Amino acid sequence: MKRQLKRTTSLGLLLLAMAAAFCFLCQSALAAPTDTGAGTAITNQATINYQVGGISQTPVLSDNDNNPANGVNPTTFVVDQKVRVVVTAGANATVTPGAVGYLTFSVLNDGNSAAPGLAIRLAPQAGANGTEDQFDMTGVAVYYDDNGNGTYDGTEPGGANYVLTLPRDTAATIFVVATTPLSTADSQTALYHLIATAWNTGAGAPLVEDSDGDDPALSEVVFADAAGTVPAPAGPDVAFDGRHSASRLFTAAAATLSVQKNSSVISDPFGSTYRVPGARVRYSVGLANSSAATAANTVVLTDAIPTNTHFVVGSVAGGTLSEYSNDNGATWTYVPSGSPTDPAVTNLRVTVGNIAAGGNAQVTFDVMIQ
Repeated sequence: MKRQLKRTTSLGLLLLAMAAAFCFLCQSALAAPTDTGAGTAITNQATINYQVGGISQTPVLSDNDNNPANGVNPTTFVVDQKVRVVVTAGANATVTPGAVGYLTFSVLNDGNSAAPGLAIRLAPQAGANGTEDQFDMTGVAVYYDDNGNGTYDGTEPGGANYVLTLPRDTAATIFVVATTPLSTADSQTALYHLIATAWNTGAGAPLVEDSDGDDPALSEVVFADAAGTVPAPAGPDVAFDGRHSASRLFTAAAATLSVQKNSSVISDPFGSTYRVPGARVRYSVGLANSSAATAANTVVLTDAIPTNTHFVVGSVAGGTLSEYSNDNGATWTYVPSGSPTDPAVTNLRVTVGNIAAGGNAQVTFDVMIQ
């Protein structure tokens, strides 16, 4: 396969190179084109001037095939198509279990394709299980940032894969969007690659590189991409394979709550601490958030009053709001009454509020054994 691309310069033409800072725009021309476009014909003819006996002779022009029968023709070749896609990854993304998150990538057509540009198939690929890849996201898809605001809005075109045509020297922002499973633990990571493949839209398949050697009369396909991040054995993304890839991590930020409940006897009718009928028993519910960095928000504790006990009115301690039900949790508008117990209370609900990372909270309430 050819690895040397034809290059040409015209005398007196200054090639203006513009530095392109990495940015996420809808489709942005990063620099004025510097590569000669694919399909451009390069023509050249040499002239030989000479003398015989001091007398100038008729100049001789170079011929492309040294066959005077078909005339004297210049030497011409056609510039081949350099296919080079570059994928650059943005930052890792922090995601919440149960919520949608996205990774941001920039995809650049760094080749010399003729108008309208190069068709590129975009597809996500999960990493292999390992140190960085500890869980799988769900509903993974790719979306094209068609309004160029750099933020996934939910209205972008895309799908499980997406084919986008990019003019030469133009970049597009692509999102890999997915949902984090509720079962994901705090600080777990999921690795995802974005693979951009040069695409033949007519065949619905990857673009194929020329393999039969140089033909100066044709604009042939030559791959010029670097190696990407997709590893073996899932089809390693090696250099000169007509595609490129980059990867980033989804990192889960989850609160990790544990609940411990125990009971103790406050009093009994006989002045001891036995669990006999008439004894008052206190339930203590301890909540702890073992996450290193993520708070648990709007924590609410619900509990049913056990059979063969009655709720002791006014015994709830902890939390910011206590609510009660007399219909097994169907409604929460009941107001307890009685002294010391209200047998109509079937359930209680306590709003604990937020529990910071590494923090804890406690709620207690009393019942009387019947």
